[in-house]
Amino acid sequence: MYRAFTILFILLTACESAESPTLKECRAVQENVLKRTSSVDSALNSQLIALREMSAAMSNDTLLATDSLRRMRYANLKTTASQLEFKQSELHVWRDHLILLPSLDEINGGIRNPFGAQTGDAGILQVLKSYSDTLTIIEQSISELQSNATHE
Repeated sequence: MYRAFTILFILLTACESAESPTLKECRAVQENVLKRTSSVDSALNSQLIALREMSAAMSNDTLLATDSLRRMRYANLKTTASQLEFKQSELHVWRDHLILLPSLDEINGGIRNPFGAQTGDAGILQVLKSYSDTLTIIEQSISELQSNATHE
C-alpha cells in the first residue's frame, strides 16, 4: 500500500513538473487577470447598489420637483450609474471572451490548444499579458468614472 502511494506520488509530481516555466508564468498571469476582473466587478456591484439606493431616495424627495440643483444632482447620479452599468457590461463581455489555459488534466488528456495549434508557450504568454494590459485600461476608465461619481 505504501509503495503504491509512493509510486503514485512520484508520477503526479512528474506530471506536475512537466509544465514549462513559461507555462507556469502564463498560469500566474491568467490567475492575476481573473482575480483583478473579479475584484473590479465586485467593486462596481457595490458602487452601483449605493448609487441605486441614493437615486431611489432622491426620487422620493419632495423637494426634487422644485429644486433645480437637486434635479441636476439626481440627473448626474442617474447618468453616472448608467455609465458604470455600461462599463460593467463591457467588462463582462470582455471577460466572457477570454481564451483560458486548459488545466493540466485537460492538457494530459490531449485537449487542443485553445490559443491555436501553432501557438507555443511564449505566444500564449504574450496573449495573456495583452489581456492584463487591456484590463488595466478598463480599470482606469472605470476608476475615472468612479472618481467623477464621488466628486459630484
